[in-house]
Amino acid sequence: MKALEIQQATHDAIFDERIMAQAEMLLAVSQMNPDKEMMTKMIFAYSSMLAAMVASNVTQVLLTEQEFEQMTQEINEFEQIRDSVLGGDN
Repeated sequence: MKALEIQQATHDAIFDERIMAQAEMLLAVSQMNPDKEMMTKMIFAYSSMLAAMVASNVTQVLLTEQEFEQMTQEINEFEQIRDSVLGGDN
């Protein structure tokens, strides 16, 4: 059942060692340094990491290996087009 696999993929992302380490660091820094701008940036980085990992895990649940490879190839093609239009590494 895909719903349970998606739930497990989300759980795995939340409790991933790297994500948990980032959350622990965020908590420690917030207790040592209450600089709001720095905390805002760190919370954004943490939430971005978590969202990316959830999206990646769920993608692996929903797509077959062939579909995943096709998606990756299309992303690479779009990046090449972007680089040629914008003229370099962006």
